Amino acid sequence: MTPTQASKIIGCSPQQVRYLARHGKIKASKEILPWGYHWNLDPKSVTSYARKPQTQGFPRGKKHKERSNG
Repeated sequence: MTPTQASKIIGCSPQQVRYLARHGKIKASKEILPWGYHWNLDPKSVTSYARKPQTQGFPRGKKHKERSNG
């Protein structure tokens, strides 16, 4: 699973997904390619993270989007 796909499930940006992966909140592996890095995220870890109630950190989900729009 890519960071873009995971961001749609979690409700945050792909950059924030990569941050979560770097800090061990989501299981992932980073593959080094000649043109840069490729993240491989564990789909089970992503869905598990998306289901957890948010306590601190990045805003996620529909409620945050509604608040930020108006």
